Amino acid sequence: MAGKIKPKMDTETVVSSIDMVPTVLDILNIKKSENLPGISVLNKEALNQREGIFGEVYAHDFDTIENSMFYNMAIFPPYKIIVPDPVRKKDEVVQLFNIEEDPFEQNNIAGANPEIVADLTAKITAFRAE
Repeated sequence: MAGKIKPKMDTETVVSSIDMVPTVLDILNIKKSENLPGISVLNKEALNQREGIFGEVYAHDFDTIENSMFYNMAIFPPYKIIVPDPVRKKDEVVQLFNIEEDPFEQNNIAGANPEIVADLTAKITAFRAE
């Protein structure tokens, strides 16, 4: 359609699926429980203060967290790290991407950035220990 304005997609704000419930509660004007993780995406100040997010990928036939883990991930802009489970994905390598320069994650820069890999891996370990 000619003349139709396409909205600009936000490619900079770091959000996660854990933000869905707080956002819906915010829309409905319902107070969020203190122990509920996530941030309402309507709270721009909180989103701007967020340093990063964590994610995990599990096997389809989930048993337990430790027995079913495939990958741990973290996004701390400008970096995204994907850490394969050493047991279930032992033939895979850690992947690190600069998602600002490489948004399609084509260039694994983990080998050239061991200090960033170590820092983000330590953040994942600390997060999983909580």
